[in-house]
Amino acid sequence: MSHLQRIHRSRTNPVEIAIFSIVTLVLFHSLYTLFYDDKPFYHASLAQAIAAQQTDQVQREPASSQAPALLEVKIDCETPVKIESTSANGVKISGPLCGTDLEESGNKLAETNIVNATNHFSATVFTDTELGKFSTDYIPLTVGNNVLKMNFKYASGEHFDNEFVVTKN
Repeated sequence: MSHLQRIHRSRTNPVEIAIFSIVTLVLFHSLYTLFYDDKPFYHASLAQAIAAQQTDQVQREPASSQAPALLEVKIDCETPVKIESTSANGVKISGPLCGTDLEESGNKLAETNIVNATNHFSATVFTDTELGKFSTDYIPLTVGNNVLKMNFKYASGEHFDNEFVVTKN
């Protein structure tokens, strides 16, 4: 009878051990440089950009000037609204409810409409009938002339219409 020799096989693959060793070395190297290395590694172009920034004595400025994002307009019923050109992206309108005396009996506000006729945006109008005031959300403006139309309708049949132009640069 022949003796069968048992072949001793390892439970782990040598390739797996090599990969695990490399990953472990990279991890320890990263941890070491994180805590003890005072000169971090920079790519050559990044190092040149940082050096140029540190030696450059010119004051940096934004690429574009900051325009006011929103314009607030307070209207008065008697005087026409005059708004010069603006660079704002939107406008908020507020003021008194115009067109009638709300103190009269039975004269209630029936409908309010404020529309940017240029881009057909209908604003949400917040009314306070006790104080006789209104306010809108921000109405977006398009470049050029924006025709804003206001319309207040009352239960008595009276109405107040106003129209003004806001020019966005």
